[in-house]
Amino acid sequence: MKAEGPRDDFSLVRGGPFYRLLRSVGLARGDRWDPARQIGAAVAVGWLPVAFLSLLETPPPGGIDPMRSIAGHARLLVAVPCFLLAEASLHRRTQRCIDRFLQDGWAPGQEAAIGRFAAATRRLRDASLPEALLLIAAVGSSQAFLWGLAEPVGARGLQWSRTPALFWYALVSLPLLQFLALRWLWRWALWAVLLARVSLLPIRPVATHPDERGGLEFLSEPSTGFAWVVLGGSAVLAGSFANRILYLDEPIESFIPHAFLYLAGSVLLTFGPLVAFTRTLWQAYFEARWSYGALAADHNRRFHRRWIDGDRRELLGTPDISSLADLGTSYAVMRRMKFLPVTRRRLILVVTAALAPFALLLLTEVRILDILHDIGSAWLSTH
Repeated sequence: MKAEGPRDDFSLVRGGPFYRLLRSVGLARGDRWDPARQIGAAVAVGWLPVAFLSLLETPPPGGIDPMRSIAGHARLLVAVPCFLLAEASLHRRTQRCIDRFLQDGWAPGQEAAIGRFAAATRRLRDASLPEALLLIAAVGSSQAFLWGLAEPVGARGLQWSRTPALFWYALVSLPLLQFLALRWLWRWALWAVLLARVSLLPIRPVATHPDERGGLEFLSEPSTGFAWVVLGGSAVLAGSFANRILYLDEPIESFIPHAFLYLAGSVLLTFGPLVAFTRTLWQAYFEARWSYGALAADHNRRFHRRWIDGDRRELLGTPDISSLADLGTSYAVMRRMKFLPVTRRRLILVVTAALAPFALLLLTEVRILDILHDIGSAWLSTH
């Protein structure tokens, strides 16, 4: 059975009812301008009407509407664009992952099985029922917020004014955000299942590979794209907490545990699918340790007998010195092998995406105009 071509066919994101809708209205054409078109349309549908409707009516004293809510702007101008930017990034990165896994021969003879796994993932990606359920959940939770049956994260205690802007926000803007977020959780779950199935195949990592992860470091590349999703979720939470700081005078310190809890959850969610390969890398490490240990011992004994116990006059320049150094380098690389195909750079990227919006909460504690006034006074002062 011939394996299906992953470069041409596999994509974690290009499929499903919502993607087909985007294609039908010209917002998804498969080029590099897709994110810009989609973000522009999302802002036009989700944010601009709310901004316009907010001009028509002033909320009563003590009430706020989406335009006076930092969380509203964070959701519509930061989180939604982040979720849409993740589309293009994860399309390329997951596609390259599967393609490289096959082309580099990490599971020889298993091309047909990987093709079947990818085809099963595409079928679930394209299924209408999951996205329909996600849409129902998004609309249902938004309606619960509109009619006071539930409160979004961080909205407890805030008095929302029932203005036209709030109705558009709850009927259109908030469902769009929640649908995109839920849709990404669903698709990342599909990716995790695909990796789990691939990890059960007879994979052959190379313990002396210079990436120090058996050559499988490329499997963590999609985490760079998923960092956009992490950043969007962090912006939603940070915006909600900013509302509580500004309108309810809650101390910023009270949200520090929430930030670190979100950080821990983001790291686990992003890199959790790669844990499936830990067993394979662990096994490859111990097999290589025994094999390279025996090879090094035999090579070093021969070297010792020839050059230490024997004639040393021709030692300089002999290729035996080079082979001894190469073997030592390979053994050192093998000893540094990690059991999770995650790089420090990608871990830092996800951590930064998770914490950056929370760091901006510090601005709520700082009076920017007062600081600028003080700086100007310091420069212009004659004292």
